[in-house]
Amino acid sequence: MRTVAIALDRFGNPVQAVTPDATVSAAIGATSVRATLPTDTELVRITSLGNCFIRFGNSTVTATSADTPMVAGTEIMKVPDGATHVAVIQNGAVTSTVYFTRMV
Repeated sequence: MRTVAIALDRFGNPVQAVTPDATVSAAIGATSVRATLPTDTELVRITSLGNCFIRFGNSTVTATSADTPMVAGTEIMKVPDGATHVAVIQNGAVTSTVYFTRMV
């Protein structure tokens, strides 16, 4: 895992900020699609262009409508320990794309 130096503000306190790094995408559709997360991803910025369900896991992970709902928009999540992939499936009839950006 890479060590990142946190910037300090003028009072010597750590600045609570992250920077975007590598991005992967997945097409949102009627069947579960899996994407490999960038290596060493601890925090991920999820930008979804459509409503979907997501699930983190290993190379066999599959998303269902019982998983975490993601509405169109952006959210930052902590990636569960050991997760190397993320799966998505549509919520409703609209197809679209979801982007996963590693934050460092």
